[in-house]
Amino acid sequence: MESILIFIAGSLTTLLVTLIKTRIDRESACSNEIYKQRLLFLNKIWCSFYEVKNIYASKVSLGHSKWLIKYETEALNKLDLFRKNIDESQMVLSREIISDFRKMDEYLFSLLSIETQKPSEYVNTLNVFLEQISTSINLHMNKRLQTINLYLTT
Repeated sequence: MESILIFIAGSLTTLLVTLIKTRIDRESACSNEIYKQRLLFLNKIWCSFYEVKNIYASKVSLGHSKWLIKYETEALNKLDLFRKNIDESQMVLSREIISDFRKMDEYLFSLLSIETQKPSEYVNTLNVFLEQISTSINLHMNKRLQTINLYLTT
């Protein structure tokens, strides 16, 4: 009789542990998938930002008027792609990260109308935005098992 009770207690313990492990595995798989999606969208945003940054870099050497004639359409297309990638990321990235990217988008869009752009001011302003975004990403993406320590720069 005693061995049957020990067998039942062991079976119940095994069942309970299996249920707990299944729940943890399911939550971990979901968490890992969301984390992968976040990294994917961050990469898309970063790649589109890099394309915009490259177009604006030529503005310094050409001057605003010549640059606008030559690159305005391409710059607008790249900015639209950057904005689109930010918008598509809203479902997986935190609102703080999205908000910081939107501030950068507004700045980049405003550069279309700014005639005097000093290279040092442009790079410094971008680095300030990138530092804010890096801090936001590091703060809002670190969950449970995954840790990110990102430092974006120009």
